[in-house]
Amino acid sequence: MKAFVTGGSGFMGSHLIEALLAEGVEVFALLRDPRKPGWLQGLPVNVLEGNLFSLPPLPRDLDTVFHLAGVAKTSREADYYTVNHLGTASLLASLESRGLKPCFVYVSTTSAGGPSSGGTLRHESDLPSPVSPYGRSKLLGEREALRRSRSLPVTVLRPGFVFGPRDKDFLTLLKIIDFGFIPLLRGIPVRASAIYVQDAVRALLRFLRPPVRSGEIYNIAASPPLELEAFSRTLAALLGRKAKAIRLSRRAAGLFTAAAGLASRIRGARQSLNSSFTREALHGDWAVDVNKAARELGFRAATPLDEALAETVAWYRLRGWLNSPATSPPGRGPT
Repeated sequence: MKAFVTGGSGFMGSHLIEALLAEGVEVFALLRDPRKPGWLQGLPVNVLEGNLFSLPPLPRDLDTVFHLAGVAKTSREADYYTVNHLGTASLLASLESRGLKPCFVYVSTTSAGGPSSGGTLRHESDLPSPVSPYGRSKLLGEREALRRSRSLPVTVLRPGFVFGPRDKDFLTLLKIIDFGFIPLLRGIPVRASAIYVQDAVRALLRFLRPPVRSGEIYNIAASPPLELEAFSRTLAALLGRKAKAIRLSRRAAGLFTAAAGLASRIRGARQSLNSSFTREALHGDWAVDVNKAARELGFRAATPLDEALAETVAWYRLRGWLNSPATSPPGRGPT
C-alpha cells in the first residue's frame, strides 16, 4: 500500500507518517526543501521535492493522498487563500491530469464550519459560517475537494483543536499558564472541541482504503467539548502552578494578540496568536457534534484527557520547551 502525504514534516503530519510506517505503508512525503525534513529526519520515507503548485512525479499505483499542508498562522491574509484554497485546487488538478484516482483525504478544520452558538453543537450539515480568513480559505479548499467526489473517493475531516507532542501552538497557552496567568474573555465563556494528535491519526488511518461514501465531511474531536477555564485550571495543576484568571475585554484581547503577533514577526518566530486567531476566539464557542464519525466510521477519540495532557507536557519538558517543575503524571510517557 502506498500513501502520499502533504504537510508531512509538521506536527500532525509527522505523527501520521510514523503511524503509516508502523502499518507497513510505503510513504511518499512532499517537501519544499529535502534538506529540512523536520520531524521526518531519519524515517524511511520517500521524500519528493516540490510544492502544491509544482508536484513531482508520483507512483501510478498510489492508494491514498493525505492532504495536510496548509497555512494556519500568517500576517498576510492572502497567504491563507494562496495555499489553503489555490494550493488544494492545484494538487487536485495535478492528480486529475495524471489520471490518478487515489482516496483523497482533505484535513480541514472546525474553523471552516464556523462557531457554534447558544450552547449548541455544530453539525457537519449546518450551513458553514467561518469567521476568519483561515476558516474561509479552508472551506474553499473543502469545496475544491468535494466537487470532485464523483471522480475521486473524497473525504473531508474537520478536526477540533489538535494538541500533543511537537505542537507549538498549544505550547503558547502552556507557557502563559506556567507564567501564572489564565487568559479568559470577560463575559464570554469559551468552549471548544479538541482532539489528541494520536486520536486524530487513528481517524486518518481509516482512509487507507476507499470510504463507504465519497464526498462526506466528518467532525473529529473528543467529547464532551472543553470549557477553557476548567481546562486551563487542569493545566495549571499539572504544571504545579497557582495561576490567576485574567479576564480581558474584547478590545484588550485584540490588542494583546496584535502585540504578540508583532513580537513574533520581529523575532522571526511562528505567530501562534494573530488577528485571525482573535476573530475566532472572540466568538467563544467552538463545540462540534462528533456522532456522525462514531456512527459511520466507528471512530471515537479514546485517549483520556489527563493522559493526553500528561504525555504532552512530559514531552515538552524532555525537549526543554517547558521549564516548570515536573509532577508525576500518569500515562505512557513522551514519544
